[in-house]
Amino acid sequence: MLRTAARRVRRGFTLVELMVAAAICVLIMAVLATAFQLGIDTMRQMKSAGEMMDQLRGATTALQADLQAPHLLDTNGQPKKLSSYRWDQVQVTDNGAMANPRYTVTGWKAPDYGFVRIRSGPLAYKAINGDPDGLINGAGIATGHYLHFTSILSGLSDDDYYAGTTPAGGATYRSTAAELAYFLDPTSIGTTPGGTPLFRLIRRQRLAALNDTDRRDRPWPGTPPAAAGADDRHAVFSFRQQAAAGPYFLSTLGELTSPFNRLGGTRWSGGVQSGPAYAPMATATPSPFDDALAPMQSPSRAGEDTLLSNVISFEVQVIYVAAGGSGLPTVGNPRLFTPGTNTDTPFDVLPNAPASGNNIPGLSGTATYDSWNQGMSGWTQNVNQSTQTVIPDPRVPPLLIRVQAVQVRIRMWDPKLQSGRQVTIVQDL
Repeated sequence: MLRTAARRVRRGFTLVELMVAAAICVLIMAVLATAFQLGIDTMRQMKSAGEMMDQLRGATTALQADLQAPHLLDTNGQPKKLSSYRWDQVQVTDNGAMANPRYTVTGWKAPDYGFVRIRSGPLAYKAINGDPDGLINGAGIATGHYLHFTSILSGLSDDDYYAGTTPAGGATYRSTAAELAYFLDPTSIGTTPGGTPLFRLIRRQRLAALNDTDRRDRPWPGTPPAAAGADDRHAVFSFRQQAAAGPYFLSTLGELTSPFNRLGGTRWSGGVQSGPAYAPMATATPSPFDDALAPMQSPSRAGEDTLLSNVISFEVQVIYVAAGGSGLPTVGNPRLFTPGTNTDTPFDVLPNAPASGNNIPGLSGTATYDSWNQGMSGWTQNVNQSTQTVIPDPRVPPLLIRVQAVQVRIRMWDPKLQSGRQVTIVQDL
């Protein structure tokens, strides 16, 4: 009799075991998916932060290069620092003529070639809601500050030139001298979650000639434009208008010492010179010295002069020494360190130009510095015989101070990260 071994039947998974195994798999997949998502988010945040820092780095590199380049030249064509103009040592003396007293000013010398203009008013301290890092919460916000100056390169290599291409014609021109401006476009492009406006930071450039010889010997634009905006060369060159209804001519560094000739040339009304042609005027009777002549004379050209977007603040502070003495418009020196008020000592915003003591329409009472020159190396103060007070002279600069260094702070908002970053540049002048 043959006996066969009974086959052992393999027992399968029970329903409970299958459900437990499925639950464990789902849990593991959820953990892996969460970890993967966190990794993706972290990489995205790091990429966004890196892009924002790259943008800030590119903007600061351009600004630093422009600030480090010479801005002024002396009569021999040699670079000269702004701080070498010791306007803090200006003195006013009475010539002793009792019948017709006149105050003689010494120690004053305006730049022969080039200029520097700085607008730096009080800061608005406010919280920027939604910034998780708190880097810019309670920071000072400045949207009306600007830098406007001439800059000179060596021309020793192809990289040592300023270049500009006309928007429509596509012609490219180069020069070792240029008129530059850094400012926030006044049109907001959005807001932070807390409602703080965001702006574009503009770097505006207009090519200029070093001097009359440079203008004559180089192949400049050719026939001057007949009117403001007559062709697209106005987007490249710093033109000026010599007479009402006359053509526009390329400005030299010497001509740019006068505010009449900057960024757009001269506007004429009834045969009277009244300021840059493209500048928006804030008053019914515009003046060549009006503070409205900030370099915001035309809309920003996207991709060409927009340096940064989503900018909260462009802040400019300076180290300066104020002039003092009899017959001079007096201003205070930089404020000392004060917690919560002035924490950037020795840097400070500019003081307001005195409301009296000069005759500068539009600039009295504003925090504007300008190293201008209208072809005069000094001025003489007259005295009103009836009141025995100094009669204002239109040649007096808005602020008699010696500017030694500038500090620029840019605050930017990242919509992707919903956070802010800032960078600070310090440059001696």
